[in-house]
Parts: sequence; structure tokens; C-alpha cells
Amino acid sequence: MLFRSAATFSAGGFFFNYWPWIFACAGIVALCGLFWLPLVTGITRSITQMTRATRQIADGHFDVRVDAARTDELGQLGSAVNRMSTRLEGFVTGQKRTLGDIAHELCSPVARLQMTVGILEQHAPDAQKETLEDLREEVQHMSDLVDRKSTRLNSSHGY
Repeated sequence: MLFRSAATFSAGGFFFNYWPWIFACAGIVALCGLFWLPLVTGITRSITQMTRATRQIADGHFDVRVDAARTDELGQLGSAVNRMSTRLEGFVTGQKRTLGDIAHELCSPVARLQMTVGILEQHAPDAQKETLEDLREEVQHMSDLVDRKSTRLNSSHGY
């Protein structure tokens, strides 16, 4: 009958006093937070750094490096990101150098073609003038493409 007549579950501490349990749980949560905070902070810092680096790599900035001093999986991932960045930088540099070399090597044949078409235009009969005009336009278009690629590659990388 006493339980039925109590206004609250704890009946003023007579049946169950929950305040010590609340303080104990709060203390345990605070203590766990103090122990886990450095771990969580280190993990999120590493992940943030790798996310930033991979975004920069995706934007074409291959000189990015991340801290790979950790000895766990995040450190291994950081090393892999660094290796990937270095290899991509080498691939892109090689590709640009190859394209620049190809553009440079095409300059002479295209110039000879332009000169040959010019000579042909001077000596061709009137019936072939329209065909030679089309050929001259195509050769000029090739020349413009080679010059533009060569100029762009040389100005951006100092070749």
C-alpha cells in the first residue's frame, strides 16, 4: 500500500535514489570522452588532410603530400596517396612532354605542306583551284592546331 500512495517512483529516496547513478554515469561519460578525444581528433585530422589532398590531386595539383608518419592503416593510406600523387605527376609530365615533342616534330612537315600547296596553287589550272583552296584550308587548320598545342605546352612548362 505504501507504493501506491507514493507521488513519485523514488518516493523521495525511500524506494530508489537515482541521483548517485546519474552522477556516476555522467562521470563515466566525461572520463571516456577525455580518453577518446585525442584518438578521435587524430583520426579526423588525418582523414581531413587526405580528403583535402585527394581533392587537390583531382584538380591537377600533384605536388601535394600528406603526413604518413602514422603506423596504422591511415598512415598506410597516406603513403599510398603520396605515391599516387608522385606517379600521376610523372605520368602527366611525361604526357605533356610527349605531346610537346610531337607538336614540335609536326611543325616542319606542316610547313612543307603549306609551301607545297602554295606552289601548287600558283601553277594549277583554274579547274583545280577550288580543290587546292580546300586543301590549303585543311593544312592551315593543322598548322593552327600544332602551333596552339606547341605554344600552350611550351608556355606552361618552360620547354
